[in-house]
Amino acid sequence: MGPVYGVQWREWPAYKVIDADQTAQIEAAQRKGFSLVSALTDNGRNKVLMYKAVDQLRECLDTIVNNPSSRRILFHGWNCAVLDEVALPACHLLYQFLPNQATREISLCLYVRSNDIGLGTPFNLAEGAALLHLVARLTGYKPRWFTYFVGDAHIYENHIEMVTEQLKREPFAAPQLVISDRVPDFAVTGKYQPEWLELVEPGDFSLENYQHHAPLTAPMAV
Repeated sequence: MGPVYGVQWREWPAYKVIDADQTAQIEAAQRKGFSLVSALTDNGRNKVLMYKAVDQLRECLDTIVNNPSSRRILFHGWNCAVLDEVALPACHLLYQFLPNQATREISLCLYVRSNDIGLGTPFNLAEGAALLHLVARLTGYKPRWFTYFVGDAHIYENHIEMVTEQLKREPFAAPQLVISDRVPDFAVTGKYQPEWLELVEPGDFSLENYQHHAPLTAPMAV
């Protein structure tokens, strides 16, 4: 896939170019985690290039815990600098968390620029719901609403047969998403442990009372 999704979410490549004589700006950037990469000359001026990898998701968790009234608790994956390096630019690209301190509930809004309704939507819904539950677990909230916005929604011609069959089926009762007890619950422990963003594994998620029809398949279009 190239540097898309996880790379941008957890290690967004951030750069600053600062005039070499602006010592205060350079020191302020260093306090924020930026490292000096190199010196350079731009239009005859001496400057320095600074870099840090931004963990956008971790910053969301920190803000939920420390400043839950913020309206800036979001992360995204649309990095213009790397669009020519990825197999497919991010489709599900903007996630915003909305904590409610009064009710101790948290909601998630997801904006999808382009959505393949046959194959993409089911995955994105499941992925977003799982993410909301995990973030709620690690920050001491209960998951509330997952709102899903689509810019361009489409069904590919070679998916028509699959989608038509899906529409004929009667839905089963929804299963319950369960996260393993080994993943700490901030609401229970009172201890903030964001390092579990790295420690959580696929096996920590399960669905109780999951019923399903026979599987449907279709080729993925890019």
